[in-house]
Amino acid sequence: MSIGDPSTARERATQASRPTLPVAVVMTAHSGAPFLKEALDGIREQTAPAAEVIVVDDIFDHNVTAEGVQAGGARLLRHPLGLNAARNAAIVGTTQPWIAFMDTDDEWVRHKLEAQWGAIATCPDVGAVFSNCWEFDTEGVTWRALFERLPHYWAIERRAVASGVKYCEHESLVRQFLLGNFIWRSTMLVRRDLLLRVGLFEPALAHLEDRDCWLRLLALTRMAVIEEPLMWSRSSLTHRAPDSPWEYETALDAVRLSERILADPVQYPPGTTERYTADRGRCYLTAGRFTEERGDLVQARRYYFRGWRLGGGVRPLGLGILSYFPAPVRHHLKGALSRLRTAGATPTRSSRRIIASPDGIHAMRRSDMVRRLAQCCPSAARPLVRLVAKSRFSCHWLVNALLQDLGMYDRIPAYIASLDLYVPREVLDFYLNFEPLTQEYFRQALAPGMTVVDVGAHIGYYTVLAASVVGAQGAVYAIEPCADNRRLLERNLRRRALTNVTVCPCAAGRVSQSRAFHVADSSALHAFYAHPLSRGTRTIAVQERPLDELLDPPVGVIKIDVEGAEMEVLAGAENVLRRSPKLSLFVEWNPDCLEAAGCDPAVLPARLAALGFSQIRVLDDRAQRVRDLEEVLAMVRGREQPPSWYATLWATKR
Repeated sequence: MSIGDPSTARERATQASRPTLPVAVVMTAHSGAPFLKEALDGIREQTAPAAEVIVVDDIFDHNVTAEGVQAGGARLLRHPLGLNAARNAAIVGTTQPWIAFMDTDDEWVRHKLEAQWGAIATCPDVGAVFSNCWEFDTEGVTWRALFERLPHYWAIERRAVASGVKYCEHESLVRQFLLGNFIWRSTMLVRRDLLLRVGLFEPALAHLEDRDCWLRLLALTRMAVIEEPLMWSRSSLTHRAPDSPWEYETALDAVRLSERILADPVQYPPGTTERYTADRGRCYLTAGRFTEERGDLVQARRYYFRGWRLGGGVRPLGLGILSYFPAPVRHHLKGALSRLRTAGATPTRSSRRIIASPDGIHAMRRSDMVRRLAQCCPSAARPLVRLVAKSRFSCHWLVNALLQDLGMYDRIPAYIASLDLYVPREVLDFYLNFEPLTQEYFRQALAPGMTVVDVGAHIGYYTVLAASVVGAQGAVYAIEPCADNRRLLERNLRRRALTNVTVCPCAAGRVSQSRAFHVADSSALHAFYAHPLSRGTRTIAVQERPLDELLDPPVGVIKIDVEGAEMEVLAGAENVLRRSPKLSLFVEWNPDCLEAAGCDPAVLPARLAALGFSQIRVLDDRAQRVRDLEEVLAMVRGREQPPSWYATLWATKR
């Protein structure tokens, strides 16, 4: 595995002729750094070497010597506040625009930097590139590649942009990264200015500093991946020793990280706060367990009770109470409870439910007892489950599982407390991170006293938002043809006591007529045309009416989301659009749905321009940025958009 120094004049000449990349390699020394020479050799012999190599060390540990570092062509930086602070100081001190990371017990393949630099050239809009890696032990036995043992990585939506290089769809990357870390620091090449903007690595975290930093990076930039393993990592077994503090420190890090995220959620990508809020009680439970093993019962008790108060269930409460008992009694009671739990709920392979958590994927077995009891006594369980499904626990995964077991899943909507809305359960995940960019600009376009039209109102997310802003002097028209969606829409309006909304039980279109309407398996996919993502539909008859018949201009804001029939809605609203000079128009742009309706997706923005809208911007909620229309048009015309991609066209006349 080791790579020797060049020993011939020819090798030295070849090395000197290689292009130098504007990259600073920040190498972390730890555990005595026994493989420092091999690591430095691997950097020096890159086919495209880095401009600078900085070895960082703790000032108290002295894992490396200055002579050994200088002999490898690097410089040494020590810091009194630990390795994270030293790593941060190296990033701040370098002038190179790109940063690569490495540990002294890792090795790179010879073309690692060259391959990643090529990926950056292929994807100039990404701020970081990571790769796969091999793991091997100190005896040189290679295990399988990292991605092969992390199934959630393969769920990322990826698009090949060059040989061996894949562009990660941002929303999908964030969602899967929250299930567990697959970005190892020694595989990363990242822009220095982005690291500085996110605040670098948190010195207070001992083992989860990478995860914290990558999450903050994902709030700012998109990433590409090279699935070829470009790094070899020596797997150390020191943390598995009985007296190792690794698990204890990691448990405390999980608590610190969850509190850090919830204290400043805007620094993290959408979905992070919800994930860590749901997992907070378990983090405190785990911290309490490891703290108790170390003999600090007072602190463990604090963790247990905190985990119970944060919704961790009865287990942390029970362990907190048990901590008051003497050790022999405590151990006896724990053993008895464990045997009782095992005897009462032994899960089968098919019944075990796999649940994702920020630290990975773990099996939840205790819930099997609850589900079996509910299935044994369904008549007694249904009223209780129905009551819980209407509470603040409405979105909990166990509530969803019980509703499915009892055949009630489709009949009882989920209540999202953060939105104060009832939504169909099959679109629960969608609404937990619902169009943050479009929502922001839609809110900015509203004003008190304004008239707003929500075409394709669904369950009233934008209707409620608009009605709350325009006030009693304003008016909101919610157009929704599906009866099931209207019932939830009206329920959400009643909950907010909003009386300035007129609900229109029809579909907006080109002319007045009765027309076939496709009701899909998901309430968000109902439309005049069969939705490409729907697995099955049934057809009902609805009344189609043009907006010119329903409304009197002028109108301040119109939002149109009709899954492919947008051109028909615009055709039936020409009078309203022409006589509303200050109109802000928000139109969903879904190429797949437009093609299913027999329409060229590129025609929609051209139609808006022909109607007099001089400013048309593309609100890309997946990328979380406002994009240039011509750039996106080129992507759509070339059919290069990610699968199921859609955006919102924000059009104004001024």
